[in-house]
Amino acid sequence: MAINVFVYNSSLKPEPYPSIEIYETDHWGVNIDHTFNTSLPGSPLSPEYGGTLAAPSPAQGVIVWLDDATGAFAPVSLGELYGNKAVVLHVTLYRLPAPGPGGGPGGGPAKTLDTASALIMHKVKHGVWTEEQGTGVRSLVDAYARAQLLPSRSNDLQQRIRRWHSQLILFGIELAEKAIGQREGGTFSAY
Repeated sequence: MAINVFVYNSSLKPEPYPSIEIYETDHWGVNIDHTFNTSLPGSPLSPEYGGTLAAPSPAQGVIVWLDDATGAFAPVSLGELYGNKAVVLHVTLYRLPAPGPGGGPGGGPAKTLDTASALIMHKVKHGVWTEEQGTGVRSLVDAYARAQLLPSRSNDLQQRIRRWHSQLILFGIELAEKAIGQREGGTFSAY
Protein backbone atom coordinates (compact mmCIF):
# COMPACT_ATOMS: atom_id res chain seq x y z
CA MET A 1 0.00 0.00 0.00
CA ALA A 2 1.11 3.56 -0.62
CA ILE A 3 0.07 7.16 -0.17
CA ASN A 4 0.01 8.93 -3.53
CA VAL A 5 0.10 12.72 -3.23
CA PHE A 6 -0.75 14.99 -6.18
CA VAL A 7 0.24 18.65 -5.78
CA TYR A 8 -1.70 21.61 -7.21
CA ASN A 9 -1.48 25.39 -6.92
CA SER A 10 -4.37 27.70 -6.00
CA SER A 11 -5.44 27.79 -9.67
CA LEU A 12 -5.95 24.01 -9.34
CA LYS A 13 -3.22 23.34 -11.89
CA PRO A 14 -0.48 20.75 -11.29
CA GLU A 15 2.38 22.44 -9.42
CA PRO A 16 5.88 21.50 -10.67
CA TYR A 17 7.84 23.45 -7.99
CA PRO A 18 10.68 21.02 -7.11
CA SER A 19 11.53 22.32 -3.62
CA ILE A 20 8.28 21.01 -2.12
CA GLU A 21 8.98 18.11 0.22
CA ILE A 22 6.28 15.56 0.93
CA TYR A 23 6.78 13.59 4.12
CA GLU A 24 4.90 11.49 6.58
CA THR A 25 5.12 11.15 10.34
CA ASP A 26 3.28 9.08 12.87
CA HIS A 27 0.96 10.79 15.38
CA TRP A 28 3.89 11.33 17.71
CA GLY A 29 6.00 13.23 15.16
CA VAL A 30 8.42 10.43 14.23
CA ASN A 31 9.42 10.44 10.54
CA ILE A 32 8.22 7.48 8.46
CA ASP A 33 8.97 8.43 4.84
CA HIS A 34 9.64 11.43 2.59
CA THR A 35 10.04 12.40 -1.05
CA PHE A 36 10.22 15.55 -3.17
CA ASN A 37 7.64 16.92 -5.58
CA THR A 38 8.41 15.53 -9.01
CA SER A 39 6.76 14.71 -12.31
CA LEU A 40 4.59 11.61 -12.06
CA PRO A 41 5.00 9.75 -15.35
CA GLY A 42 2.16 7.58 -16.53
CA SER A 43 -0.48 9.62 -14.75
CA PRO A 44 -3.74 9.63 -16.70
CA LEU A 45 -3.85 13.43 -16.33
CA SER A 46 -0.20 14.09 -17.30
CA PRO A 47 1.60 16.20 -16.56
CA GLU A 48 0.94 15.63 -12.86
CA TYR A 49 3.31 16.36 -9.97
CA GLY A 50 3.64 14.97 -6.47
CA GLY A 51 5.13 11.91 -4.87
CA THR A 52 4.50 8.52 -3.34
CA LEU A 53 5.03 7.69 0.33
CA ALA A 54 5.31 4.19 1.75
CA ALA A 55 2.53 3.07 4.04
CA PRO A 56 3.79 2.44 7.57
CA SER A 57 4.43 -1.07 8.74
CA PRO A 58 2.82 -2.07 11.00
CA ALA A 59 -0.25 -0.08 10.06
CA GLN A 60 -0.85 3.07 12.09
CA GLY A 61 -2.37 6.51 11.72
CA VAL A 62 -0.20 9.04 9.93
CA ILE A 63 0.13 12.74 9.18
CA VAL A 64 1.19 13.80 5.68
CA TRP A 65 3.03 17.12 5.43
CA LEU A 66 3.92 19.21 2.39
CA ASP A 67 6.59 21.84 2.97
CA ASP A 68 8.38 24.28 0.70
CA ALA A 69 11.71 25.18 2.31
CA THR A 70 11.97 28.31 0.13
CA GLY A 71 8.84 29.75 1.75
CA ALA A 72 7.05 30.52 -1.52
CA PHE A 73 4.20 28.13 -0.63
CA ALA A 74 2.65 27.59 2.78
CA PRO A 75 3.08 24.19 4.40
CA VAL A 76 0.13 21.82 4.64
CA SER A 77 -0.58 19.13 7.21
CA LEU A 78 -3.12 16.39 6.62
CA GLY A 79 -3.71 14.15 9.59
CA GLU A 80 -5.68 11.26 10.93
CA LEU A 81 -4.99 9.16 7.82
CA TYR A 82 -5.14 5.40 8.19
CA GLY A 83 -1.80 4.13 6.95
CA ASN A 84 -2.89 0.62 5.93
CA LYS A 85 -5.03 1.52 2.93
CA ALA A 86 -4.05 2.86 -0.47
CA VAL A 87 -4.62 6.60 -0.25
CA VAL A 88 -4.73 9.21 -3.00
CA LEU A 89 -4.45 12.83 -1.88
CA HIS A 90 -4.98 15.83 -4.15
CA VAL A 91 -3.47 18.75 -2.22
CA THR A 92 -3.69 22.46 -3.03
CA LEU A 93 -0.80 24.67 -1.99
CA TYR A 94 -1.19 28.43 -1.53
CA ARG A 95 1.50 31.03 -2.03
CA LEU A 96 2.44 33.13 0.96
CA PRO A 97 2.32 36.93 0.75
CA ALA A 98 5.48 39.00 0.81
CA PRO A 99 6.39 39.83 4.42
CA GLY A 100 5.28 43.29 5.44
CA PRO A 101 4.34 45.32 8.48
CA GLY A 102 2.96 43.04 11.18
CA GLY A 103 0.11 43.61 13.54
CA GLY A 104 -3.57 43.73 13.03
CA PRO A 105 -6.66 45.44 14.38
CA GLY A 106 -5.13 45.87 17.85
CA GLY A 107 -1.82 47.13 16.48
CA GLY A 108 0.40 44.44 18.01
CA PRO A 109 1.33 40.97 16.91
CA ALA A 110 -1.23 38.16 17.10
CA LYS A 111 -0.33 35.94 20.05
CA THR A 112 -3.24 33.47 20.16
CA LEU A 113 -5.02 31.37 17.56
CA ASP A 114 -8.05 33.66 17.83
CA THR A 115 -6.05 36.84 17.25
CA ALA A 116 -4.11 35.16 14.42
CA SER A 117 -7.42 34.34 12.74
CA ALA A 118 -8.63 37.91 13.24
CA LEU A 119 -5.37 39.29 11.81
CA ILE A 120 -5.65 37.12 8.70
CA MET A 121 -9.28 38.14 8.13
CA HIS A 122 -8.37 41.82 8.70
CA LYS A 123 -5.53 41.76 6.15
CA VAL A 124 -7.70 40.04 3.55
CA LYS A 125 -10.70 42.34 4.18
CA HIS A 126 -8.53 45.44 3.78
CA GLY A 127 -6.79 44.22 0.64
CA VAL A 128 -3.34 43.78 2.19
CA TRP A 129 -3.47 40.10 1.24
CA THR A 130 -5.52 38.30 -1.38
CA GLU A 131 -7.87 35.53 -0.26
CA GLU A 132 -5.34 32.99 -1.58
CA GLN A 133 -2.52 34.59 0.44
CA GLY A 134 -4.73 34.66 3.54
CA THR A 135 -5.45 30.96 3.01
CA GLY A 136 -1.70 30.38 2.74
CA VAL A 137 -1.02 32.15 6.05
CA ARG A 138 -3.86 30.19 7.69
CA SER A 139 -2.31 26.95 6.36
CA LEU A 140 1.04 28.00 7.84
CA VAL A 141 -0.64 28.61 11.22
CA ASP A 142 -2.40 25.22 11.00
CA ALA A 143 0.80 23.30 10.17
CA TYR A 144 2.74 25.10 12.91
CA ALA A 145 0.01 24.43 15.49
CA ARG A 146 -0.31 20.74 14.56
CA ALA A 147 3.46 20.27 14.72
CA GLN A 148 3.64 21.97 18.13
CA LEU A 149 1.10 19.49 19.51
CA LEU A 150 3.17 16.43 18.59
CA PRO A 151 4.95 15.05 21.67
CA SER A 152 7.97 13.38 19.97
CA ARG A 153 9.06 15.79 17.26
CA SER A 154 11.97 14.58 15.16
CA ASN A 155 14.96 16.91 14.69
CA ASP A 156 13.80 17.49 11.12
CA LEU A 157 10.32 18.51 12.28
CA GLN A 158 11.78 20.75 14.98
CA GLN A 159 13.82 22.59 12.33
CA ARG A 160 10.66 23.08 10.28
CA ILE A 161 8.81 24.39 13.34
CA ARG A 162 11.55 26.98 13.92
CA ARG A 163 11.41 28.07 10.25
CA TRP A 164 7.60 28.24 10.29
CA HIS A 165 7.72 30.27 13.51
CA SER A 166 10.13 32.75 11.88
CA GLN A 167 7.80 33.03 8.88
CA LEU A 168 4.80 33.67 11.12
CA ILE A 169 6.63 36.48 12.90
CA LEU A 170 7.20 38.17 9.52
CA PHE A 171 3.40 38.12 9.05
CA GLY A 172 2.69 39.63 12.49
CA ILE A 173 1.87 36.34 14.22
CA GLU A 174 3.90 35.42 17.31
CA LEU A 175 2.29 32.28 18.68
CA ALA A 176 3.96 30.94 21.80
CA GLU A 177 3.98 27.18 22.26
CA LYS A 178 1.58 27.45 25.22
CA ALA A 179 -0.86 29.44 23.05
CA ILE A 180 -1.24 26.52 20.63
CA GLY A 181 -3.16 24.27 23.02
CA GLN A 182 -5.33 27.09 24.29
CA ARG A 183 -8.14 29.09 22.81
CA GLU A 184 -10.16 31.84 24.36
CA GLY A 185 -13.01 30.19 26.25
CA GLY A 186 -11.57 26.65 26.09
CA THR A 187 -8.66 24.40 25.26
CA PHE A 188 -7.62 22.15 22.43
CA SER A 189 -6.16 18.73 23.01
CA ALA A 190 -3.76 16.79 20.81
CA TYR A 191 -5.52 13.54 21.70
